[in-house]
Amino acid sequence: MDSDQIEAGSENQDKQNHGASCQNCGRQLVGEFCHHCGQQHIAERLSIKLLVKWVTKPVLNLDRGLGLTVYELFVDPGGMARRYIAGQRKKYTNPFVYLFLWTAIALMANSLFFSDVRADVRNSLKEAYQNLQIFSAVQLEAYVDAAIRLDTYSAQVLILLSIPLAFFLKLTFRKKTSYNLAEIFVFNIFIIGQVKLIDIFLILVISFFQLSFNSYLYSTFTLMTVGFIYGGIGFFGRSFWGVLRIVTALIVGYLLYSLVMLTILITFVLLFY
Repeated sequence: MDSDQIEAGSENQDKQNHGASCQNCGRQLVGEFCHHCGQQHIAERLSIKLLVKWVTKPVLNLDRGLGLTVYELFVDPGGMARRYIAGQRKKYTNPFVYLFLWTAIALMANSLFFSDVRADVRNSLKEAYQNLQIFSAVQLEAYVDAAIRLDTYSAQVLILLSIPLAFFLKLTFRKKTSYNLAEIFVFNIFIIGQVKLIDIFLILVISFFQLSFNSYLYSTFTLMTVGFIYGGIGFFGRSFWGVLRIVTALIVGYLLYSLVMLTILITFVLLFY
């Protein structure tokens, strides 16, 4: 569809809506969207066809919204994050919405396909911590339950990983980039959201081939590393030292995140069980 056809279609839509009232605030319309409240005017009644359109259009539309965000985060994640930070935000999905969407779907896939492996993970954790003799029997059960929940549903706290990671990225690139901590944090959220999207398909593949849960954890960490390097090259610039800085920040940030989570988990179990 060329620009003339698009413009003609827009003009026809405006003519159809002219004189109608907004269904939300009651103001008279002068175009497709209400100038007062911003709601789009849809004259037709709700139907299955309309519902299908509402569901599929944001996903399949490569000109704006979720479809465009997914596409650009695959082909140019660093450049897309730069454009979002520079102010081109209307056509992209909010980074936090993007992360929470794929996290929720990944959690559901995790619950459906990894239920059989949790018993093996539980037994492995019990054996490891029984030898350390840190916990009583009750504390060990509580710790294993919490650890499995964190390992299996780590996406729920992935946003916490972005905090130390953003800090160390800012620290390592402090003389090489003009982006502030909040802007680097947004870049991190986009990358982690894209990793969670790929993670959904990874869960299906590992479940289909009946691979171990450790394979899933290692694959997720590898995806995270590759995603940050790939995105970081476009975001911070292409150079050997830039890649080294990204890898260093990722390792240090992940270790700090793991140490903090482990400390909180052990302290909570020892104090309350």
